[in-house]
Amino acid sequence: MGAGFVVRRHEIEYRIPAVAGDELLIATWVASIGRATSLRRYEVSRAKDGARIAKASTLWAFVSYETGRLTSIPPEVASKFQIVADA
Repeated sequence: MGAGFVVRRHEIEYRIPAVAGDELLIATWVASIGRATSLRRYEVSRAKDGARIAKASTLWAFVSYETGRLTSIPPEVASKFQIVADA
C-alpha cells in the first residue's frame, strides 16, 4: 500500500490520580475518519468504583511512506473501522 497511520497529536486530560495496585480499565474507539486523518478516543477508569482517571484522544494521519505527506485513506482501510459516537 505504501502508506500507513502515524500519530499527529496526542491529548490527555488527567482527572484524578491512580495509585499502585489500582486495576484500570481502558476503553478506546474511533470517533471519526476523514479524508486523511482519524480521531481515536480513550477513557481510563478505576475498576473498583468506575471513577474516571483520564480521558485522551489521538489524531492519526495517513501518510505516504515515500513522501512523508498526507495521503487519502483508502476506502478498504477506512471500512475496517466502526465509528462510535463520543461517550
